[in-house]
Amino acid sequence: MLKIRRYLFFMIILVACENKTDDVKKFADPDNIYIEISKDIRLIHSELGQTSAIITAPLLYHYTKNENKMTFPEGLQIELYEHETLTAIINAGYGEKDESTKLVKASKGIKIINYKKEKMESEDLVWNESLSQVSIEGKVKISTPTDIIQGYGLISDDNFRNYKMSKITGIVNVEGDNIPK
Repeated sequence: MLKIRRYLFFMIILVACENKTDDVKKFADPDNIYIEISKDIRLIHSELGQTSAIITAPLLYHYTKNENKMTFPEGLQIELYEHETLTAIINAGYGEKDESTKLVKASKGIKIINYKKEKMESEDLVWNESLSQVSIEGKVKISTPTDIIQGYGLISDDNFRNYKMSKITGIVNVEGDNIPK
């Protein structure tokens, strides 16, 4: 009688632990799995032993299955350095880095402050690490202590030392006889 009870008990356990095949496939599908999920990250990018960029973010998804990319769904901050000196800080509400093409795409309220204390604002930007270049295709607003300049499109070195804008409008302080004629 004891053997029958044990047998029935184990049969009930085995039947109760049954999973639906579709549920198991969803859980085990490698296309639906984030390979790495990291919180409160700090990535340091260096060249020739010198820090060139530091990326911090509250959340990172790192995919390696079909594409070698990282996404920052809760935003990120990029600190750019030249010869160990901070030259610019980029903040964005969302970011994506393709490690094979070395492109970082940022969106959702871009704010950039460069070494000259110029504040740049836009909705989207692309940072090409290989070319050391930043490009913005949409509206751009640059604020300095004395000027406010708006334009459409910007191309810059990745330290924001030299940049070019298109379709410029704004309020610019002009001193002395430097007024264009």
